[in-house]
Amino acid sequence: MILGLAVLAIAWSSLQSSLWGGEQATATTQSVLTGDRANDLFQQADGIKTLDQILFVDFLTNCTSPEIDASDDFACEQIVGNMSEPGQEAFAVWAEEEDQFLPFETDEYNDTIYGDAESDLAASEALFADARQANTNGDRYETAASSLAMVLFFAGISLVIGWVRLRWVLLAIAAVILVWAGVYLAGLPIA
Repeated sequence: MILGLAVLAIAWSSLQSSLWGGEQATATTQSVLTGDRANDLFQQADGIKTLDQILFVDFLTNCTSPEIDASDDFACEQIVGNMSEPGQEAFAVWAEEEDQFLPFETDEYNDTIYGDAESDLAASEALFADARQANTNGDRYETAASSLAMVLFFAGISLVIGWVRLRWVLLAIAAVILVWAGVYLAGLPIA
């Protein structure tokens, strides 16, 4: 009976370990793909911010001098119009403020530009944590399977030992390990 229960528990542990391995592989792949998308979004945001900054410097260079006449207003409007939408909003706030802060260093601007990238990065990290947990779960099932293999050894060898007391000691050891492994398995999540 001990041998039969141990074999069933080993089969269950092996199945669960394999399933958790699949969960780990899936979560790792999704984490990498989401991280790659986050990197792409960060690069796009960096490009947008760089362009906004270049246009802002162009505006400062060509549109803030006292010598600018009214005919140049169209060119200045074009410079601002070529900024990204968040850049135009940050520029408008900058133009209204008494303090001369840099318009593209505000939290609001950066949150708008980098928000999707930050969100994907957080999702990638969460998926990686899921993969790590799946790996841990699979390892725990492997630990249980290894312990159950000891049950097979002790119970199996007890059948060929002629000395009765040693036979019962080996069976008792196998039973204790089987009970421990059963309790251990009961506490593990199922894939």
